[in-house]
Amino acid sequence: MRQIEFLEPPRPVLFQGNYPFWGFFLGALSGVFLGHPLFMLIYVFHEYLYQYGPLSFTQAILHSFSFQAWPLTVFFGLSGALFGSVLGWVYSLLKESRLHEEFLRKEFELQVASLRHHYKNLAIGIKGLSRRVKNKLGNLDIVLEGICAKRDDCPGFQEYSKEFQNLENHIVTLDSAARDLEDTLTKELQLLRALASDCLMLVPQDLYSVLVSSLQTLLALRFQEQEIKVEINGRPWDECRETLPFQFEPYATEVVLQNILSNAMKYGNHIQIRVLDQADQVQIEVEDNGPGLELEKIKYELQSTFAGKKAESTHLGLSVSLYLLAKCGGRLGISSEPGKGATFHIFLPK
Repeated sequence: MRQIEFLEPPRPVLFQGNYPFWGFFLGALSGVFLGHPLFMLIYVFHEYLYQYGPLSFTQAILHSFSFQAWPLTVFFGLSGALFGSVLGWVYSLLKESRLHEEFLRKEFELQVASLRHHYKNLAIGIKGLSRRVKNKLGNLDIVLEGICAKRDDCPGFQEYSKEFQNLENHIVTLDSAARDLEDTLTKELQLLRALASDCLMLVPQDLYSVLVSSLQTLLALRFQEQEIKVEINGRPWDECRETLPFQFEPYATEVVLQNILSNAMKYGNHIQIRVLDQADQVQIEVEDNGPGLELEKIKYELQSTFAGKKAESTHLGLSVSLYLLAKCGGRLGISSEPGKGATFHIFLPK
């Protein structure tokens, strides 16, 4: 019978190495063999300048290791040991913090993977249920049609058939919603990975396709009941056929665009988007005809939220956008006057 090997879940490593001990040891050696001789050299040079004593660096170094100088040797050894111990202790705390951060990041990735697995199974279950119900409805429709074909008095068959068709349409909608849920979940999880990573993974992508996709999502879902006119470079957004390929993180960029565009659509009904292709960066301007913004107030509320103070608005979308842009080397600017609308300037490095 084979021996069972039990596996343990990963745990954060608190300490790796006795850094205070090695700091004590190396600090004591440094104090005795470096600190004390250096002090004697400085002392001899001082005596030479002010007391006109003999200038003999060799004699000063030899004297630092003589038996007569043991009090200073002990003093410098203990001082170096104490200083080294403190440095070792601080280094061990920094290393422990770094290891704990790595462990939390791995745990976050596991949680994200578990979440994706759970909702993926949920989406698959919804699609499977809709498929089975659709098959059952088809079979039931055939059975009822066969029964009514043999009888002259079959009341309500047309009404039943119409209801079955409506129900089948609802099942198709449910199936489409399950696919949208799976696609949206994939994008959200990729965004979570982008937020947790040290830097964003840049891939070649067309900026206009991401911009049009963001507009389509917002206008179809969030602002479908509002009459909003959106233009890209002076033309209607749905007529945009331009392309601008360069390397950027598409999911993080889409989140930034949706946050800025949704803010503009929330306060204005005419949105003008301009894309400026520059030498080392791409500038995206989003201008609305809303009431404008108080820039100083927004800056204060952003800093107040970061400092943990209570602000009128958390500006979560704006904070996430700033965080993502900072990771890829981008910037976000705002120009606005009260009553004259606002313009967001998004800068993406090439």
